[in-house]
Order: sequence, then C-alpha cells, then structure tokens
Amino acid sequence: RPAFFMENFKSPWLWPGLEKGRLDIALKLGTKLQMVAAEDIARYALLAFEKNSGLNRAVIDLAGDEATMPEAAAVLSEALGRKIQYYETPIADVRAASPEMAAMFEWFNRVGLNADIKEVAKKHGIQALTLKQWAHKVKWPVAAH
Repeated sequence: RPAFFMENFKSPWLWPGLEKGRLDIALKLGTKLQMVAAEDIARYALLAFEKNSGLNRAVIDLAGDEATMPEAAAVLSEALGRKIQYYETPIADVRAASPEMAAMFEWFNRVGLNADIKEVAKKHGIQALTLKQWAHKVKWPVAAH
C-alpha cells in the first residue's frame, strides 16, 4: 500500500505552483505526510515476484519519508535552486473542485498514514528514497532556473 507519491510534486497538479515558488496543498502546517517514490514501489513489486510464496497475501505499507509541507518546501527549494513557500489551500476550495480529493486531505490531516518506514526497510532490505534524495535525482518538467 503506497503512500502519497513523490511524483505528485512534478505533476500538473503541483508543478505549476512550484514554478511560481509556491507549494499549494490542503495540508495543515503540522501535518506530516508520508510519501514514496514510484521507483521504490517498483522495487517492492519486484520483491513480491521474487519472494512470492513468502509475500503471498502480505500487506506492506510503503513510504520512504515523511514531512510537513513547510519541510517539503525547504527540500524542494534546495533541489530546485529557488525559494519555495508553502501555502495551505483551503479545504473548501478543494471540495469545490473534488469532494473525493477533499476527503483524502481531511483524512491526511486527521489520521494520516502510519507506515513504519525503518522497520519495513529493515525487514525487506530495501532502503526507499527520502524526499531529498528523490528531489535531487528527479528530472523536473522544466529547468529549475
């Protein structure tokens, strides 16, 4: 069960704001969001094929990092070489566009994900990327400057 995809930061949903120096997302200031890189999901999928008998019907919560959005903005600022400022999008604005998306963010703010990142890595021998590692190796949609 993968967490929030790090690739969302370079998607048409969040990238336009990042290009303007803004991380606009409907998460409260102190909400820690667990996230995972798509390449790590692929690494766990390969593991599931390689160890299919031992992992049959197993549930693995996948995350490589967790951060508040101000922390994520700082990481993205460093990776992109420009200041990114976090702005909390009002949940009412999200609800007007997508009730399902609003429900997801309300859940993240209220309950959130709880993958045991260190234990999963230790148990399965896969060290997932942190947001900082991912942000520095990803090919961003356009030049950062």
